[in-house]
Amino acid sequence: MGLSTVCNLTRCTSYNLVYGLEAVLALEVQLPSLRVALHLTNLEEKENVRLAKLEALDEKRLAAQQRLELYQAQVAGAFRSFSIEDLVLTIRRPFVITRKMHGKFESKWEGPYVISKVFSKGAYEFSNSEGKCIYPCVNEKFVKMFYA
Repeated sequence: MGLSTVCNLTRCTSYNLVYGLEAVLALEVQLPSLRVALHLTNLEEKENVRLAKLEALDEKRLAAQQRLELYQAQVAGAFRSFSIEDLVLTIRRPFVITRKMHGKFESKWEGPYVISKVFSKGAYEFSNSEGKCIYPCVNEKFVKMFYA
């Protein structure tokens, strides 16, 4: 991200969050702009404005931090855990795609399987429709919901 690129999440530039003001690009100094002209006049008034901006900087950083935490909570809530008797698919074993596959359009998912046991930290035991254990422990990242 550049000095003048506004992040959609924080609604600020990274330079603004660090220094409390917008970056002045070299092009703006060479070509006269209103912002540079205002910067070069009235030093006393600029100092008062600068102090006010520095006081407001903490509030701006706090607001950006709150937006980041809200976004992280939304992302964490998007992950779904599965429960017993859910129908799921899992990635084919072995995970590495070999040349023995019949083409690039062959599905890398297999199943559906029934979740027979839920372990802590996102691990599951799968069984087939008759109740026979197929995979004793599969990580959640290799599982997706099967919709019949």
